Amino acid sequence: MAYKAVLIDDNKNTVLSLEYSIEWENLGIELAGTAYDGRSGKELIEKTDPDIIISDINMPYLDGFTMVEESGKAEDRIIIVITGYDKFQYASRAIKLAVFDYILKPVQEEELNASLERAVNEILKICDEKEKQKQFLREMNLNKAALRDIYLNNILSKNQHIEDMKEKLLEYGIDIDNNTAKGLQLGLIVAEEGFYEPEMVLQIMEETKTFFQSDEGIIVLKDLWNRIVIISECVEMPFAECLDILNSLIKEKYKCHLFMGISKNFSGWKEVHKAYLDALSFIQKRRTERIKNETADFTEWEKIKNAVERGDVEEVQKLGELLLDSENLDLEEMN
Repeated sequence: MAYKAVLIDDNKNTVLSLEYSIEWENLGIELAGTAYDGRSGKELIEKTDPDIIISDINMPYLDGFTMVEESGKAEDRIIIVITGYDKFQYASRAIKLAVFDYILKPVQEEELNASLERAVNEILKICDEKEKQKQFLREMNLNKAALRDIYLNNILSKNQHIEDMKEKLLEYGIDIDNNTAKGLQLGLIVAEEGFYEPEMVLQIMEETKTFFQSDEGIIVLKDLWNRIVIISECVEMPFAECLDILNSLIKEKYKCHLFMGISKNFSGWKEVHKAYLDALSFIQKRRTERIKNETADFTEWEKIKNAVERGDVEEVQKLGELLLDSENLDLEEMN
């Protein structure tokens, strides 16, 4: 990767000499442009957004320091000053701009080459530090999300006093004092395949997060039994309808068997444990219904078989319609 540099000096001979004598390519630097006064130098900096600025101080229109200051992002650039004046005359401004190096004229090629080599090493060091900082922040965010889910599982599994929850929830970005919602509702997703395909649960959870990503007041996590929990403070959202749509999307995409549970509306986070239990109860009811339906289906299929054997077309049609009707239960009807 080549770093960009610009060269600005009102002495054209100095610019031309350095342009053709410095080992730009060997240093891993692209000379992005040259200029001969402060005003055109400022335009060049704004146009090319260089990593390194090599500039004289005393120039027409704008001095070198003002040029750099007005171009912006000085703190993100390496600034090498070349000048015929004593550097102490400009010490305070050089310190303010964090000037990387100060080279007196006439510029020795070896000296500027060495300065640019140090500049490239400094940029590499800064980039490495920035990447480490980004990685640290990424890990912090991942750890924070994991710690949040651990705490949420704790308050889902046992009832706690709301005052004890407030401060801890706030640490994880959940400010229940500023919550304007009138209640809270909780949904559960259980994939039967999740017991032997845990990777599928993670995929379904990401699918669920994506589905609700534009909705404020929705939290998606995995509980201790690999069930996906959706906590909703969006009381105006048609939550049951959303879960129905999500149910269809997941089944279509992953070809899996799902149970969806949904709680009644509860009065905020102080009853989140009750909402969780209510959603679990809903799932248990669905499972019980499925067992009954499967038993009933077997009986109905036996009746259909007998009607077919008798050649009773009308009875076959009637029994078939009843069988289909029994499977048309959705979340809203059962809630």
